[in-house]
Amino acid sequence: MWWFWEPYIGIETALNPGALFGMGAGFGAGFAILSIAAGVGILVWLFWFQAARDLLLTIALGCVLGGIAGNLYDRLGLWQVPGVPGAFRNEVRDWILFRYREFTWPNFNIADSLLVCGAGLLLWHGLRGETANRGDGETERAEMTKG
Repeated sequence: MWWFWEPYIGIETALNPGALFGMGAGFGAGFAILSIAAGVGILVWLFWFQAARDLLLTIALGCVLGGIAGNLYDRLGLWQVPGVPGAFRNEVRDWILFRYREFTWPNFNIADSLLVCGAGLLLWHGLRGETANRGDGETERAEMTKG
């Protein structure tokens, strides 16, 4: 345990064999497959369906894709245990720790933060109700048919 701001913010490695808060332990391969499918879906959404024309949507999906990639790296076992050559693990490494008095938030990592921020931006984008200007007149036609 190393404290950045004792006793509130620290670094403590914890291995998560599941998903959110450790749920689904033992289904790492399934989560990896879902992660790959979600990543491909995001790329298709960005480039095939041209979501990349909307800056906020692009940033949101980029955050989600970055979070997926970070956790997938760990989940696929592409990291080694420090000091033990050849000992690969397939748990997600969570290492950021927040505490306030008696409350301790479960450890998380930067990939988790990217996923949460991306999801929040997607929610904000959806609640704004604006349509991206695609530049091909489709948005204007859609607005005109609304009345």
